[in-house]
Amino acid sequence: MKYSKTYLKEKIENIETVSQIISTVETIGNSRVKKVLFSDEEIKKLSQISDTADKYLQKLEKDEFEIAIVGLEKAGKSTFANALIENNVLPSAPERCTFTSTRLVFGEDIAKVVLYTEEEFEEIFQNILKELEFEGKESFKTLSLQKFNNFFENLKETNRNLYNLHSGKSDEEVREILKYRNSLLLTGETLSFSGDELYTHKFQKYIRGEKRKREVDPSKPRSAKSITIESSKLSQLQKSIIYDVPGFDSTTKIHERQTIERLKSADAIILVTNAGDRPNITAPQLDTIRKESDSDGIRLSDKLFVFGNKIDTANSLEVVENNREHLIYDVVSKYKIGTENRVFTGSALQYLVNLKVVDNSHFQNRLLIPDGIDDIRDELVKYYENDRFRILKNKISFIRDEFNRIIENGNQKKSNFKISKDAEIQKNIILRKGFKEIEKRLSKNLTELNKEVKKDILDGLYFTNRFKEDANKQDYFQPISSDFFDSIDTEVSNSLTLETPVERINHEIREQIHRKFLRDFTFLIKSMTDEKAKEVENRILDSFVKGLIGDEQFYISDEIRAECKTFIGNLTTDISHNEGRFFYLIDRFSRDLFDILLLYPVKSAERTMKFESSNEEFKLLDHYYSSGDGSLINLILTQKENKTSLNIIDILKQATRGNSKNSIIKEINSDIENLKKILKKGIIRAINLEVAFLNGIDKKIKILIDSLHKTETEDSAIFDHFLSKMISKIKERELVDVYRQIKDGEDALKLLESLKKI
Repeated sequence: MKYSKTYLKEKIENIETVSQIISTVETIGNSRVKKVLFSDEEIKKLSQISDTADKYLQKLEKDEFEIAIVGLEKAGKSTFANALIENNVLPSAPERCTFTSTRLVFGEDIAKVVLYTEEEFEEIFQNILKELEFEGKESFKTLSLQKFNNFFENLKETNRNLYNLHSGKSDEEVREILKYRNSLLLTGETLSFSGDELYTHKFQKYIRGEKRKREVDPSKPRSAKSITIESSKLSQLQKSIIYDVPGFDSTTKIHERQTIERLKSADAIILVTNAGDRPNITAPQLDTIRKESDSDGIRLSDKLFVFGNKIDTANSLEVVENNREHLIYDVVSKYKIGTENRVFTGSALQYLVNLKVVDNSHFQNRLLIPDGIDDIRDELVKYYENDRFRILKNKISFIRDEFNRIIENGNQKKSNFKISKDAEIQKNIILRKGFKEIEKRLSKNLTELNKEVKKDILDGLYFTNRFKEDANKQDYFQPISSDFFDSIDTEVSNSLTLETPVERINHEIREQIHRKFLRDFTFLIKSMTDEKAKEVENRILDSFVKGLIGDEQFYISDEIRAECKTFIGNLTTDISHNEGRFFYLIDRFSRDLFDILLLYPVKSAERTMKFESSNEEFKLLDHYYSSGDGSLINLILTQKENKTSLNIIDILKQATRGNSKNSIIKEINSDIENLKKILKKGIIRAINLEVAFLNGIDKKIKILIDSLHKTETEDSAIFDHFLSKMISKIKERELVDVYRQIKDGEDALKLLESLKKI
């Protein structure tokens, strides 16, 4: 083929571009200091760019032309592929069950089948199971068909969307693999076939499968990793590599993935449709071609050819013309995925019959319609000589821009290298840089921790909910028993008092449970605040240590942790949590309630006097308990939770005082139950432990953060002294290895100088 001077010049320029990308990436890969300039993600991306550039270099040097033939099953795409190579080696769709793309190239009329290894096939099988979210360690050798069927049927109930996505596709793949697994040939070897062998069962079984009575055993096609067929008939497209890709409407997910990936990598795409009775482009074809772009940003529609096959099966010339117009309209106007000069109609079978490649005595071209194969082949040759190179240039331009972006990121890091050959100066640079890094990490860690603690405690109402749980435990606020009443009766029977024995027992029981329950309440508040304070203090310490150390030597973290704990303690000693910190809140909001409910019997003068003396406090508590509707007032005075606006005299008329053993036990137990109810619903809300607790935590964290940022304060001086002492330990390895740091910096700058944008 004769090429223009412009083409040859641009070809050389693009070869130089991709070659420079490959060699530059190799230089970076071999550099000892590459991670000084580039992140792991950037290094990985550069490697991918180099691999792609190498693929384009092969295309440029060998003038390779990659064509992907795709279409709906039964559109005759394998027959079309046979027509292009003027051979009948590929079976028609009804006989075919390949599970990989078939590669057609110019050559010596031979075929090669590369088989999967067991490990490669297992990886594919595991990927299918992963897509189905199958749990459990099963291989294609061990998974039972019954177990899989049960799993997939259950998926219908547990994840309907996933079931619908894979039903009839991935599930059928798995079932077929399990059914025929004993016949798989997974040796990893390459099998060669030539001459007449290409048409025998020996080779064809890797494409057709093997007939077993009324079914086809697909184990051999499933075992094939790749199939390559060389044909001497590809003289007009000697540089081409043609892939017969699995169909759009294939029932397998593997086919879908192979189809899309092959289309992305191809230089040209031939979409084969059935123009005989279904000329319109259908949804599966349209979705992929319209939505997808290849890995280099080139739209699939920009490299699309359409061949309307089986036009000879139309009923009349009028139908032929009508179908052709329908196809052109869909491609050009309706979906805008191609141009009219790349839309062809014809009959691949007719072409093969005319060449006597296929002996089909039943075939009749009664409408005398052109087969169209030479027309699309000529257009492919024209495309190869012109548009194909334009698209390849665009792809190279895309990866060049990606490459330059990453190199520029490396260049931006020049300012980070303050290289000095004086070791002491370099050590100071390391320490100053370390100071800034630590201050930034500490500030970020402590700020984020403060938000996390607030969300945990305030949004989650930690203490409110925790108290409700603890108060319901059997150890606290338990009702009195008949035996307990009798034991108190014995204690007071000999005492001298003006009270009746029943009244005296009532008062004595109340005094004892008042003392105990008040202690229990105080203990519950103390234990849960102490426990949470210890947890938060540890989280502050963990966050501080991580901010200080960063990614440095964790083997010294125990030593540093102890130093950090001392520093935080010294700096925040005035606001550290102490065991009695919340006692004033407990006394302020709950003491009156404990007194009135537990010390004084119902309808007693003492209960009435206590209510009158603490009337405002109880009204405030009623606001927390029931939004101020009087329910709490009634509960305290009458043991009945009714809304009220009555005065105290009218309320007391509703109360009943116990005057016997059973009625007193009932009265006291009602007061105990009401106490628990008001503690959980009113008191704990009034105390608002969450806010009180967080005030101390917020102040503590703020003191630590301020010590980082503020200057000329006592706290900042303490922090500076602390960090000055710690920095040499944290940066010990860098300081010891300062001469290597100097060398790394120099080498990094040299590497940057050698990296020129392309």
